[in-house]
Amino acid sequence: MCDSRIYEYLLPTYVFLPPSTPVVPAEPSETLPKSTPEEMEEKRRYRIPTDTLNTVKMAFKTYEGTYNYHNFTIGKDPKEKTCQRYIMSFDVDEPKMIQNTEWLSLKVHGQAFMLHQIRKMVGLVVIVVRSGTPLTLIPHTFEHAKINIPKAPGIGLLLEQAIANLELHLNHSYHVRFPQLLRVIQPIFSSYNKRMEKESREKIDFKVYRDEIEAFKQKWIYQKIFEEELSDNSFDDWIKAVDAHTTTDFGYLNPEGIIPDSAIVRPGVGRYAAPGGGGGARDLDAEDEEVGDEDG
Repeated sequence: MCDSRIYEYLLPTYVFLPPSTPVVPAEPSETLPKSTPEEMEEKRRYRIPTDTLNTVKMAFKTYEGTYNYHNFTIGKDPKEKTCQRYIMSFDVDEPKMIQNTEWLSLKVHGQAFMLHQIRKMVGLVVIVVRSGTPLTLIPHTFEHAKINIPKAPGIGLLLEQAIANLELHLNHSYHVRFPQLLRVIQPIFSSYNKRMEKESREKIDFKVYRDEIEAFKQKWIYQKIFEEELSDNSFDDWIKAVDAHTTTDFGYLNPEGIIPDSAIVRPGVGRYAAPGGGGGARDLDAEDEEVGDEDG
């Protein structure tokens, strides 16, 4: 019944700060040091420049259309038809200041999403922009070569656990439930509503409850995300982990915007195994047990 879905992702702009110093690749057992309060205070002072923001917007627009997203999920062969996904729009709002940190709101509208797809889409744009890699790399990720793409933190996706089992009674006729992790902001029922209109029946219209939905999001969703990031520095920890593995696992971050052989994942190379198969990259998703075809 749902034709398409819109998801939102919240992102602090300091993640676009370029790496300040070369990072030595971390060993699997190594715990990366957390940023000091003083370092975090400095990072949170960052305000994204207009040219960088425009680059970010263009990068997300690259996803619009129908492409092969096998690199943006796990357990999928690039030849599988289910890897073809249609993105109608991917928009970036103007920055907002919240608790002394600048944030971006990203909204993606698509028909359906695979496991981890949105988080990997966000993750790729972040590392491409902050590394100065040309945006021409992004279309290459839709090709058959298998590469590692880091998942952006799950905390940034709205309507996750905080609204589990939330029920909305629409017009006293429709009962819509958000039953599991990572539900949509607003499902779209265009085809269904057209049929209801022909039958002179009530349509499903979330706009009627826009104020109530926005108030709920502000109080129970946004605030939790902001507070958790402020206390845990989740995005900073993620960026530090990505930087620690850039040399070994994300060799496609380069001035040419190409995917070298060294960045291509070879079959049978585990998460922490030594690279094999002609010097290819290890598969960071090899031990991820979450295999499926579901949103986000």
